Amino acid sequence: SETERIVALCDIQGPKFGYALANGTVGVYSKYARAWRSKTKDTVTSLDSYDLDNDGVPELISGWASGRVEVRSSKDGSVVYKDKFSSGIAAIVKADYRMNGREQLICCGSDGEIRGYAPILDNGTGDKQVNLMDQNVNEEAMLQLMQQKQELLFELQTYEENVKKLKTGNLDAGIVAVDTQVVCRLEAYPEAGYIELVMMTTTDAHIRSCVIFAEQMFDEESTVIHPANPSNVMKIPLRPKSSGATSMNIKVMVGHRSSPQCQVFE
Repeated sequence: SETERIVALCDIQGPKFGYALANGTVGVYSKYARAWRSKTKDTVTSLDSYDLDNDGVPELISGWASGRVEVRSSKDGSVVYKDKFSSGIAAIVKADYRMNGREQLICCGSDGEIRGYAPILDNGTGDKQVNLMDQNVNEEAMLQLMQQKQELLFELQTYEENVKKLKTGNLDAGIVAVDTQVVCRLEAYPEAGYIELVMMTTTDAHIRSCVIFAEQMFDEESTVIHPANPSNVMKIPLRPKSSGATSMNIKVMVGHRSSPQCQVFE
């Protein structure tokens, strides 16, 4: 059911296998059903599977032209671990480079850099031994928390500024009414050969822009619409590339015409 060219395949476990497409998509199938997929603008250069977290289920390991190495859960695609090389990834292999009877994961960069990754091992006490992967995961988690903190602080500052403006009588301070909703419906025009997605806010808030993700609907599987004259109604003509069922993920930016701030509805 994939429309893009396949560039890599790898066995994972049982009926599961991983795949990579030329458009930067990686994912997992279980027999004929796709379990999950993830798409980026990067290019996949290598693909393999390896049980890095030692939970009995191999993860999907992907190497990218940007030098990124990603370890994703084969169950749901969540990122378990990631690393970054200074050059593109040339190959990902498994070998017993420590000569201890256990295979390790080996990633090779195009500039000759080689890094090995060993799985988490039980030290006999029931505790997992801390290795480089644990340290990097903890550092990554800390960076993500710090980023979330900065985003929340910025959001709080924005709310505080809006409240001050409202108290001074500026009713168009960018705050969208709490009862605002975005209502969507589809209208079919078979004679013209398209369907129309109609979105409307339930208040006077304007739809400033819209992002739609959908398979076999757009050339790049997504589109962005910025109306020249925003209003509380947006109509988007859609021409599906096939007659099969598809799902749309829609993100709508709603705000007042004169305000630089928007609220995102999904």
